[in-house]
Amino acid sequence: MEIVSPESVERDYVKKRSQYERFGITEYWIVDEYEQKVTVLRLDSHGKYREVRPKKGVFHSQAIEGFWLDPQWLWQDPLPDELETLEQLLSD
Repeated sequence: MEIVSPESVERDYVKKRSQYERFGITEYWIVDEYEQKVTVLRLDSHGKYREVRPKKGVFHSQAIEGFWLDPQWLWQDPLPDELETLEQLLSD
């Protein structure tokens, strides 16, 4: 998972994507605070990244069993309560 900063936009979206794909990293998550979006890329059967669409607004990892993320949590003001969020993650 990469968190985009102003000086890492090209590195995170282009260079690291290419490197991670080449080395077979099965999932690549990009969290872009400035665009307020999360991009999830997953290797297909040909070893190429394909963008994953959220299901009902939520991204589910195939690389980390049981991990999921509602990207809206990241942009809420105020941010959601940490304990409530952890309970939601663990209850699923």
